[in-house]
Amino acid sequence: MPRRVGAVVGHRVFTPALTAALLGTCLAFLSLYPLPDWGPDFDNAFTGHHVLGRSPGEVWRGIGQSDAHPPLYYLFAWAWLREKTFQGLDGLLLLAREERTLSLIFQLLLGVALAAGGYLLGRWPGTMAALGLALASKVWPEGPDLRMYPLAAAWTALAAVAYLRGRPFAGSLFGTLALYTHYLSGLLLLPYALFALFRSWKEQGARSLLLLTPYGLFLPWVPWLLGQIRGGHSLSWLRPEPEAVFRLALNVWPGPALLLAALGLLPLALRRRLPLALPLALAALYTWYLVSLGINVVMGGRYLLPFVPLVALGLAEAVGALSQEGFRRLALLLGATFLLTGFAHSRYGRPAEAVEDYWKYGYLSLVLVREGKVEAVYLQDGRYRFLLPQALREEGLLPERLYIGSLPQSPNPSLLVRYKGTPPLLDPYTPTLQRWAEEVAPPRRIYEDGRGEVWFLPGPRGGRERPEMPPGSSR
Repeated sequence: MPRRVGAVVGHRVFTPALTAALLGTCLAFLSLYPLPDWGPDFDNAFTGHHVLGRSPGEVWRGIGQSDAHPPLYYLFAWAWLREKTFQGLDGLLLLAREERTLSLIFQLLLGVALAAGGYLLGRWPGTMAALGLALASKVWPEGPDLRMYPLAAAWTALAAVAYLRGRPFAGSLFGTLALYTHYLSGLLLLPYALFALFRSWKEQGARSLLLLTPYGLFLPWVPWLLGQIRGGHSLSWLRPEPEAVFRLALNVWPGPALLLAALGLLPLALRRRLPLALPLALAALYTWYLVSLGINVVMGGRYLLPFVPLVALGLAEAVGALSQEGFRRLALLLGATFLLTGFAHSRYGRPAEAVEDYWKYGYLSLVLVREGKVEAVYLQDGRYRFLLPQALREEGLLPERLYIGSLPQSPNPSLLVRYKGTPPLLDPYTPTLQRWAEEVAPPRRIYEDGRGEVWFLPGPRGGRERPEMPPGSSR
């Protein structure tokens, strides 16, 4: 192709793609802002504990030794939080907001990748369909609270588009970044990389293997990955049935969104033409399933966020093919409907309250101690040993009033913060509450959220006046 003609074609393709990317940024931002204002959960506190006051080398080693994830997100968090101070309970609120802001930036990158990739695969109908299906997913509104998952999803989307567009070297670069962000991204991208290798092999032979060489940049982390697996960080004892992969995938979109997707694919099925991106997305899901037969890679709905852009890009290519097959008006109508429906769902389907709020736990503990209603605060070890005890000490709570991992031994009025998800056989706090009710006074749960709860343990009956219901509590 002559240089001038190639430049014109490139201009016609990539200028609208940049416009689509801007649209994706704006809609992603409007769908997620303003950010939630509640305190950090365990994941936020875990991140802060491993990056604040540390060097990049210490972050790298610390994550390799004590986490089940690769280090790239934590290195970004280290750079983002560097030289910022987080003192006391207000510091917990500030830390949570900073981490959500970082995840919001990553989700804006995901919006860019979806919109631009959707255009490259299916022109404007593809852009609208890809953005709409992603915005309509149940995990999209939760993105700012999901730490590295928006970033992993963004790298996954960029890699998939590069592989589908015949740019395997760029796809491998983005795939390496995805692997350094979350291991699941590597599983999901495996079919795309193999497809790109097969396609280039027919033209270049063994030289096409060089297009996968960027994955060699992941080798420095491989010893840490093997150590994480040997150290039990895959939590094999918590491993659910592998079929949970498919149940999660079906639950990620509301029923109307699935019906719209089926409507968009129906004309293609009648003409016996199926776009390539959709079978690869399905192959990615089965790769996830096959690996989960041997190791736990299914922990919850947030794991689906890197999978969402693959399905969204598959639908983008399908809707674009509809237009090419003579269904231009139907393709535009479907794309616009997806976009409006997805934006409405993400804008008004955001979480209304915290799943877990360390600030609330700390606030109740501090107020009750200062008002003399409790004499000691007991925090469950493991879950609540990151940052929360430090914040309480910085607020002036004396060490002799704060216990981590201990059980109440004296009948004095106390506060107990516990994690509701502890397996019954490993939970020493339920028997403690039962014994307290029998021997001292009935405990009262004064606060709970999705994962934690705060129990008020009154003093002996008749020993003192029955304590009032603490401020900010709920029955």
